Parts: sequence; structure tokens; C-alpha cells
Amino acid sequence: MTTTDERTMSPHLQSWLGVVGIVAAPLSAITALFYYFGRVSTNAQMTYLGLSPDLVGFTTNDYVAQSANVLYFVALWSLVVCAAVLAFCLGFRSLVRRGRHQVALRRVALTVLILGIGALLRGVHGVWSPASYDNDRQWQTPAALAIGAALLLLGEWLRRACDDPTQSALPPTRVGQAIFGINAVVLILAIFASTNAFAAKAGTVEGINAVARLWSTNSTVILDTPDQLELPSELIKVRTLPGRDAQQQPTYRYECFRPVAVRGDRWVLMPAGWKREFGFTVIVTADASHRIMLRNIKDTGPDIGDGPNVRDYWPCPEFVKTVKGDDIVTQLLSFEDVKRVAQVPAFPVTNEYVQRPQRDSAPRAPSCAEAVNPTAYEPGRDSGFLRRSGREMVDPASQTRMDESVIEFATPRQASAYFEPIRSQWDACKKSTITVGTQRITVGDLSEDHHVWTLVVKTSNEPGGQCARASAAISNVVSDVVACGPKASERATAVATAIRDRFPKE
Repeated sequence: MTTTDERTMSPHLQSWLGVVGIVAAPLSAITALFYYFGRVSTNAQMTYLGLSPDLVGFTTNDYVAQSANVLYFVALWSLVVCAAVLAFCLGFRSLVRRGRHQVALRRVALTVLILGIGALLRGVHGVWSPASYDNDRQWQTPAALAIGAALLLLGEWLRRACDDPTQSALPPTRVGQAIFGINAVVLILAIFASTNAFAAKAGTVEGINAVARLWSTNSTVILDTPDQLELPSELIKVRTLPGRDAQQQPTYRYECFRPVAVRGDRWVLMPAGWKREFGFTVIVTADASHRIMLRNIKDTGPDIGDGPNVRDYWPCPEFVKTVKGDDIVTQLLSFEDVKRVAQVPAFPVTNEYVQRPQRDSAPRAPSCAEAVNPTAYEPGRDSGFLRRSGREMVDPASQTRMDESVIEFATPRQASAYFEPIRSQWDACKKSTITVGTQRITVGDLSEDHHVWTLVVKTSNEPGGQCARASAAISNVVSDVVACGPKASERATAVATAIRDRFPKE
């Protein structure tokens, strides 16, 4: 008597397992691709920021989500290219079947083959000698390989279609099929490498954009901790909070942080003014000794802006100060301070003036004639210009003239919008000669010293024959100084710097 333990599987179960296998295998491959390219993109972003993804604690879901933008772009363009190639092939075959333009069609096929060979040679050269191309051009090697392989496949099909438009896509001979397979493998590998390069570039761009958003983000992080961190004052505002009693350990408050990533209780913080060459990152675990607070600052960014008139003097926009109204006059140097800074014995002749907007106009760059005469250029009211307060001082004995003024704008952003075009215009006017009235003025060199820009001007009707205009911007105020006579450039720069440095920063 024989027995058997073999059990037959239900046909329905076999069919369902087959369906699951058909679906699961592609999904696993797609998920692996999403994870890989997401990790490549995230690594590039964190590398730009000076971080390690392992320290941040990214999960598989984070990598898959990060890859969505990369693969969406690649998939979209792949579909567009495939649709265009398919339409081209259908049109090409239709023309062949009609028997029209046979010579031209064969030339098209030959041209496509030649272009494919050229692209492949470029790609092979990049693989053989990668040092011949800098880092910004490394992506061209896999792209050339992909384009070359695709053009060879397309060109070979076009050539065979000219002979027999009804033939299949595969070559009829074994050698042709082997070449077809090699080209297909090269195409797939090159597309993978191109996507890898694109993911890395996209991650770097995302890192650049993340840094650009740090200054103008809508929220700031305040960190309270008993740990005294050695952080640069140019990037972080540090205060010591008073304790309940003298024996209590002091608590330090660090402000101007921005959240880059939050994973559970781990916070990755960067300063608002982070720069790649001068920046750092703090990783904090929120616990009893580290208190983290978020504060909304959405109303600060639009008015403050991110120009050098604020970023060079404050660690973050929430601490930027402005001077308004009658306080703007106090930014001018006193007579004694001007004499001390400019090293002039006396200014017996003085004239104070106030210039207010008289017209509505959009901000514009001054002409070269207006660049050498501060009061000749009047910003419009809608540019944010409120008034210019100035004082002109003359010493006939030493042939010295000094005109110091401060320009008030409604917001620091508007002051930057006024100052930056003027600086560019000065650079365009240097080494030129202009006519103002009956005198000819020669514009000399433009120099910069600690964010103070000085333009040298030579004119015929000024004592000493030489003048200089120096200007600097801080917050919503622009200091503007014209000095004529001996040492005009040094005196104008010194007075403009002194006015700028009087601005309250606390």
C-alpha cells in the first residue's frame, strides 16, 4: 500500500500568488529607486549645508519623499521625449510607405547615426578621462552616453525602415540583435547615471534654496540652555537670563536660530545669517535642560529685506533697528566731530538743508551727472524716500568743503533698493568725463572700504580741483558725504564711516 503526502495547491491560490508576484516585484524595484535617488539628493543637500544625514536621522520615508521631485521631473521629460520619438517614427514610416523623399529620409537616418556615434565618443572620452571636465560638467558624460545610445538605436531603426517599413523593431541578424542589446544596456545605465547626477544637482540646489530661506523665514527658534556655547556674535544673539537666586546656574538664551530639520526630539538648528564659508549647525535634543521655543516673525521679513545694509550689521532680521522722524538728524556728526574726523581746523561757513520728495516715481538709477551731485538726484515718494537732512560746511582758508547728509527711507528694504543701483551706476560712470553746465567733470576711481563706497571726482570750479563722494547704507538710512579739497577721498570716507557707525545697533 502506498501513501503520498503531496498536497496540491488550489488553482485560484496559484493565480493570486502569480498576480501578487507580478505586482510586488516592480513595486519593490520602484521603491528601491525612489529610496536610492532620494538618498543621493538628500546627501547632496546636507553636504552643502555641512551636515551628515546620519546625524540628522532621516528615515526611509524621508528619502522616498525627497525623491518625488527628482523622479517626477525625470519621468515627465522621459514621457515627453518618448512621445516625440514615437510620433517622429510613425511619421517617418508613413513617408517611407508612400515612397516619397526616399533620398532625404536615408540622409536623415545617416545623420542620426552620425550624431549618435559623436555623442557616444564624447561619453566614452568622459569615462576614460574624467579629469578633463570640471565638476560642473561631469553630468555631461552620462547624458552623452544616453543620447548617443538612443540615437544609435533610433538611427539603425530608421535605416532599416527605409528598406522595409513593415519590419520589426529588432534587427533580423544575431549580430544586429547583439549590438541592439548592448546599446539598450548602455542606454539604461546611462539614464541611471544621468538621473543620479541630476538628483545630486537637485539636492545641491535645494541646499542653496534652504540657505536663502533662512533669513526670511516666518519663524525663529529660541534656545534656552545652561550650556555656554561658543557661538559667533555675528550670527547668534546671546543673552544671560536672570536666575531666581544667586546660587542658581545661569541660563543662556540663544536667538536667531532657524529649524532645518526636526526628527522626534532632535532639532537641527542653523543661524539665519548662515554662510557656507562662515557657518555652523547646532543639533539639540529637547529635554529638561534644553528649552526650545518657536516665535512667529512673518511681519518682519518684507520690510527688512536681506540686503547688505542689514545682513552685515545684525545677526537676524528680528533684531534690525530703524531710525525714524526727527531722530534722523541726530545721525549727522556735530561740527566738532566733523572737524576731528576730517582733521580740519574750522568750518566758519555752514548751511543746513532738508530735502523732501516732490514727485511720485519708481526707483531709478541716477545719471552720471546726478552721481557727482547728491542733491541733484531726488528719489520718488513711492521709492520709500522720506527726506534728506544735510549740512554744508566750507573753510575758504584751507580750500575745503564738506557736505554731510543722511537719507531716510521708510524701510530697510527700500534703502537697499535705492543704494544698490546707485553703487552700480557709480561703477559704470568711473573713468568718464561729463559736462554739467559750463564745467567739465572727470569721474575717477570707485573704491570700497568696510562697506563704504567712495567715488573720486575732479572738477574745475572747486577749491583744490578734486572732490570725492562717499556713501554707505545701514538699515533704513543712507549716509552721503561729499568732500572737496585736499585729501578729499580720505575725508569723505572717514565722515561717511563715522555717520554709519553712529547708528544704534541695540
